[in-house]
Amino acid sequence: MGLTKFPGSIGFLKQRMSSSASGAGISPLIWADCPILGIMADPGLGVLAKDDFTVVQTTGFPYEISGTNGTFTAVAGSPGVGLISTTALDNNECHIAYNRDVAGVITCNATKKWWFEAKIALNQIADTFGAFVGLLQQGASQDALMGDDDMILTAGIDKIGFQIVEAVANAAPYWRTMMDLAARAAISETAALASINWVKLGMKSEPNADATVATVKFFVDGVELADTTTTAATNFPLNVCLIPHFGVKSGAAAGVDVTMSISWWMAAQLA
Repeated sequence: MGLTKFPGSIGFLKQRMSSSASGAGISPLIWADCPILGIMADPGLGVLAKDDFTVVQTTGFPYEISGTNGTFTAVAGSPGVGLISTTALDNNECHIAYNRDVAGVITCNATKKWWFEAKIALNQIADTFGAFVGLLQQGASQDALMGDDDMILTAGIDKIGFQIVEAVANAAPYWRTMMDLAARAAISETAALASINWVKLGMKSEPNADATVATVKFFVDGVELADTTTTAATNFPLNVCLIPHFGVKSGAAAGVDVTMSISWWMAAQLA
């Protein structure tokens, strides 16, 4: 008799993941050590939050929507997609923060493993714009979260994740990996070349053997990036409770809507 795969085990989980890192679902290198099914069966193991946007509330729970002239909606003919968008005006923006921006999901500490991944697509990369995908301090989502014209995220609001800061039209935009406690700190300014194709952006935190320092790794389409950070780094949002957050902003004289389609996201942390 072959080895039985129990729900929550690594083997059981691997059998149900995408067959490759770039597949449509969650990425094996990020999630193989996360007891997803175990947490679903026993909340005492940790916390798991996710959304596949089969239902999209344009106002109200489970998201707080903020930003000048921003909208959040479903997409006709594309089931399982949430769309955040600005209007074609200078410096308009839209953000969504999970759990009505009241309470976070992940605490970035040195002792507990955590995971985050999202699959998103931008509608354009030629005109000036900004974007953010990741984890942001609870209760901090707001209008003008990105600076006018430069799209730089407001300093001193704790966050970690992926951003695009594209203040010059027709330049080659990059997804940057970054963090912020008292000030923005770049982990990589050129983590991945941006495109209008679907992309999976992920992170995971792994404590060291004695749980005194954790290393946060970043992934694009399931492939680990070279640059990492640790909980000991300057401006790491240590012990801050963070919420899954998505945002876009049109820059000066953008002249186009800026949208981000979100297929799904998932976040988890061990208890």
